[in-house]
Amino acid sequence: MKNRNFQGTVVRIWFFESVFGALFKDNITFSDHTEEERGKGLYEFVSEKALVQYLRQENLLADNFEIAG
Repeated sequence: MKNRNFQGTVVRIWFFESVFGALFKDNITFSDHTEEERGKGLYEFVSEKALVQYLRQENLLADNFEIAG
């Protein structure tokens, strides 16, 4: 999706948060991010908001609705 101008959501995760998060949570990893992202502490990921925005931009979203739960 990078080739099609997808812009993910960027969050700041401080160094110690990433180290302790990766040590104590089995489902947290930062190895799939670039060294540049890890160095800056800014991580891009696919969020619902970013995905819906991309689908709208590409005219690929037929409908959008929320299910209250």
